[in-house]
Amino acid sequence: MANENIHKKPYLNEIIEISNKMGAYGVNIAHSGTVIGILIDNQMDYDRIISHLKEKSFSDYYKKIHLSKIIGHKEREEIEWNTLKTLR
Repeated sequence: MANENIHKKPYLNEIIEISNKMGAYGVNIAHSGTVIGILIDNQMDYDRIISHLKEKSFSDYYKKIHLSKIIGHKEREEIEWNTLKTLR
């Protein structure tokens, strides 16, 4: 939100509202402001979140909805474990 007064992101408040309503972890915005992500885990109902996004008229600005797995639970455990092991 720090740069919102400099570079407005259309529908940002509405996307944040949907994120909060659906119990997502938060919203991530690319530096350019052209990509906005809603942070969820694999237990959350992403179909329902997408449905809420499609109900709005965001598609006049944001042309695609894309799901991307950033890191899996097991992979994260292994990374954290290896980091702790290295530090000891």
